[in-house]
Amino acid sequence: MDVTAAIAAAVAAAATAFAAVEHRRAQRAVRRARAREQELLERLAAGLAYEIKNNLGALSLNLQLLEEELAAPGGMVVSSLARLASITRDFGRI
Repeated sequence: MDVTAAIAAAVAAAATAFAAVEHRRAQRAVRRARAREQELLERLAAGLAYEIKNNLGALSLNLQLLEEELAAPGGMVVSSLARLASITRDFGRI
């Protein structure tokens, strides 16, 4: 084998090795990008779940308070409804 062929073989081997290293580097970059995307999605999902849970808790508490108010004899809602009924009756008499 002459010198030119040996140099060409060495250059080809180096190019192949370089291509393999670059391919592995690109694969690592893709894996890192996917991991970052996954982390962001997980954080977004956790934030959404937190907000939904807070709002459901507030809604549940307010519904319980409303239920108690509606059930309480003489409560504000009940007394307001009775007053409106009385006004309506009085208005019908006019």
